[in-house]
Amino acid sequence: MPVRYRHSEDQLAHYGIEMEFNGPIQRQWALTLLAGILLIAGFGFALNTLLGRKGA
Repeated sequence: MPVRYRHSEDQLAHYGIEMEFNGPIQRQWALTLLAGILLIAGFGFALNTLLGRKGA
C-alpha cells in the first residue's frame, strides 16, 4: 500500500522537515543536557566547598 493513502501531503512534508533537521535538533538537545549536568555539578561543588569552609 503506498504511503500516500496513509498520510496527507502536509504530514509527509512535516516528516520530511523533521528528518532534515533531526541531526541539529539532537545535537542541541545533547548540548543542553550536558550544560544542565555541568551546572548541577557546579552547584554541588560550590555548596560542598562552602559547607566545608564553615566546618573547618
